[in-house]
Amino acid sequence: MTGSNPNDFWLLPAGLEQQAGGFEQWQGALAGMNDELKLIVPYTSDNAEIFNYAIGRFGEMHTGVLKWIAHMQNVIAGVAAELRDVAREGRTIDLAQAARIDKYSPTEYNGFDPYGGGSYGKGSGTLAPESDRWDSVDAPLYLPNTGGGARFYLDAGPGAFDGASDFTKRLLPGDLASPSEWVSVVLEHIGATSFRETVLSGFGGDWGALRAHAARLQGTSKFLGDAHSAMTSNVGAVLVYWQGHSANSASAYFDEMLAGIAGARDGAAKAATAINEYCDAVKDAAEVVAGVIDGFRDSVVIAAITLAAGGKNPFTEVLSKTAAGAAMLNAWRLWSKINDHVQKLQTIKQGLSVIRGLTTSMDDFTSKLHVPVMAETS
Repeated sequence: MTGSNPNDFWLLPAGLEQQAGGFEQWQGALAGMNDELKLIVPYTSDNAEIFNYAIGRFGEMHTGVLKWIAHMQNVIAGVAAELRDVAREGRTIDLAQAARIDKYSPTEYNGFDPYGGGSYGKGSGTLAPESDRWDSVDAPLYLPNTGGGARFYLDAGPGAFDGASDFTKRLLPGDLASPSEWVSVVLEHIGATSFRETVLSGFGGDWGALRAHAARLQGTSKFLGDAHSAMTSNVGAVLVYWQGHSANSASAYFDEMLAGIAGARDGAAKAATAINEYCDAVKDAAEVVAGVIDGFRDSVVIAAITLAAGGKNPFTEVLSKTAAGAAMLNAWRLWSKINDHVQKLQTIKQGLSVIRGLTTSMDDFTSKLHVPVMAETS
């Protein structure tokens, strides 16, 4: 409800105190979320270059989220404190006098123009008509979910990502990961002694942990979505309890605050989606490479068995005329395909470039939206 003129003045101290309590609870919920997120430590894996790249990008996003939430805690605490200050001052001054102060000396929140670009004092200095005053504390108050706190959003449940790395099991057959003497001879001859390192570079790592990180980002997005919905309603209540030029400036501040929450909500969801798509791309590539590795292993083992049976040196001219020579040639061709597939994985890194843009946006927000500090608000 608003006055007959949007710049008419009204203030119900008890209403602002009610809503300040709601903001204080959301500040506490943000603190709880931050405490839980601080416990998350992303770990890299030895030699797992593709996996480690994704962990690095998640780490950037995670750090950005922690900084953003810490800043938003201060913002929300500042909003609650200012609402209580406005209410306190409203209890100590005649509202007609407060309306005149609001006309000639309104407060600016974060530099937002209390006149909205209009002429100085336009339409202000008058109390809202009684018919347009919200004079009872009965606006809704939307509070955080108290069932489970931050873990309600962040905990995917026991075993949620067990088996997420199972797709890598076929990629490192035991007789190639820990080769026998003759298998080593064959691998050396075809230039594949780095087989284990190459496969780990493309497919190694704890993909279940990365999926869990994505799920936590998705949970953070859900939390921020709930916070945005609740605080949008609470801000609406504030602006029926408090009207006038100072309230206009505060309203613009609230709009920017809520836009920042919505942006962080969407950013966390986009980052989670990008990470899951990255994991999917690696898994899809692994399914293709697994078939190539099966053929590669068979050829290497056939060549090794043939050599061991004949006791031949692979570098002799005779070798090229044997089954071992044919098997080694096929293994060499398949080894080239394996290298090509691993190299192509480099292209999926582009899918995570969105995360760097998101972290930059979050940093920009924390630098632009200041914690409200205003002694005079009416």
